[in-house]
Amino acid sequence: MAPSAFGATVSAAEAAAAIGEGWRRAAPGDELTLVPLVDLGISDTGPAPDPVVASGSASPLGSAASGFAAPVELDAAFAAGPGLVVTGVGVFDWRSLRGSPLAAVARRAADHGVPCLVLATEVLVGRREAGAIGVDTSYAVSGQISGGEAVDPTPAGALAALAAHVASQWSR
Repeated sequence: MAPSAFGATVSAAEAAAAIGEGWRRAAPGDELTLVPLVDLGISDTGPAPDPVVASGSASPLGSAASGFAAPVELDAAFAAGPGLVVTGVGVFDWRSLRGSPLAAVARRAADHGVPCLVLATEVLVGRREAGAIGVDTSYAVSGQISGGEAVDPTPAGALAALAAHVASQWSR
């Protein structure tokens, strides 16, 4: 997991922890790597994404490109050969498609032949646009179905619930 902040409500570290907690709830056997991205000059309300990676099934990916720095740990996780990359952003919209950490992570995943998923509060781009940068699919917190469970109303809780839902579909 290698996220940056989800707007002003969830920091990069909190996003990584929430996604990791949700993923582990649904797929406890998966090996996860948590590497919050360092955002350099990209507004949290803009294209600053939250890349996440699940290992065993996945591992984080990042790239020092387009105005952000990927921690060394991210490069090491990529070298480990992840099976899946999960990234995220508050709002996955047109600003996320060019010059953003999310776009750089998605392209890097595609270059390595690794599926890339996006978790977001809101998804405003279509499959074709997302696919053009290497995103296989995206999931929005707003589109999540609780399945009868009580949904945590906090932003981090909703992100963890979404991660659990996605893990139940993508974990091996």
